[in-house]
Amino acid sequence: MPRTIISTHNVRKVYQKGAAATVALDGVSVEIQEGEYVAIIGKSGAGKSTLLYQLSLLDEPTEGEVIFLGKPTASLTDTQRTLLRLEHLGYIFQDYALLPELTATENVMVPMLMRGVEEEDARARAQEALRRVEMGHRLNNRPNELSGGEQQRVSIARAIADAPDILFADEPTANLDTVMSFEVLEQFDRLHREGLTIVTVTHELEYARRANRVIELRDGKILRDGPAEEVIREREAEIAEMTKELSQ
Repeated sequence: MPRTIISTHNVRKVYQKGAAATVALDGVSVEIQEGEYVAIIGKSGAGKSTLLYQLSLLDEPTEGEVIFLGKPTASLTDTQRTLLRLEHLGYIFQDYALLPELTATENVMVPMLMRGVEEEDARARAQEALRRVEMGHRLNNRPNELSGGEQQRVSIARAIADAPDILFADEPTANLDTVMSFEVLEQFDRLHREGLTIVTVTHELEYARRANRVIELRDGKILRDGPAEEVIREREAEIAEMTKELSQ
């Protein structure tokens, strides 16, 4: 039976600005199992990225609990939380987050060096990760010498180089054209086939369909959660009905 890597229990996230409070997540409970490929979808403001940030331990809930490998995370210090992220989690962001003065290899090395991995070992792992995402010919190029798709592949290599338990991706194709987007998504497909657990946020139903499970959020709550084809079929039927009503 697959193990639960991370879960949330009745998580609520409220952003306070002066007297105004915005509820981004409202009692969300979800479990991510080892080996899953999960896509989180929903309209802008639905809480997609907020949920991803809770699952990936980049933010803390206002209420509720986040459990990682069976252990509550609420009592972790900032240092413990940072070390846990470096050791167990991989991250991909829509803006690539590459350091412009470093080569592809050096960018991939950064999280490992922060964790205390020896430089020679980190370099070897970085170059192997870059080859896994078909960037072996770009090891010594800097970000300004790479296309958007290539930069995102470097960020994927950085995320997987230290063998994370789970990979988180927040709108990883948002800044890419269609061709480059599919190149990146094909890398995700391959990594998932190799056994990596992936959780991604996307606006595109076509891209979400590549996952094996889809979680749809609406107004900070889970609207649907199930097999990708089933959830997307229901969402597409809903969109078609709304379009029909608007055209009448």
